[in-house]
Amino acid sequence: PWTQRLRWAQVLSLADVPGPTPAARLREAQARLRARGGGVVYLPAGVWRFDESIALGSGIVLRGADPTGVTDARQEG
Repeated sequence: PWTQRLRWAQVLSLADVPGPTPAARLREAQARLRARGGGVVYLPAGVWRFDESIALGSGIVLRGADPTGVTDARQEG
């Protein structure tokens, strides 16, 4: 399967990437991971607002923090 080709061990937290907006941080994170052959952009807990659609490059995946206490994705929190 294609998921076995992903570089799961290469994780870059969006919180550790500089940039004026989450979208700028995401572009920079993807550029860094592309240079290493792909990997995971991790979104730590919090609110991450993107004004546009998110486009991911080949070999890049997004992973968010595990929800705490949330049993329904439609809940506000």
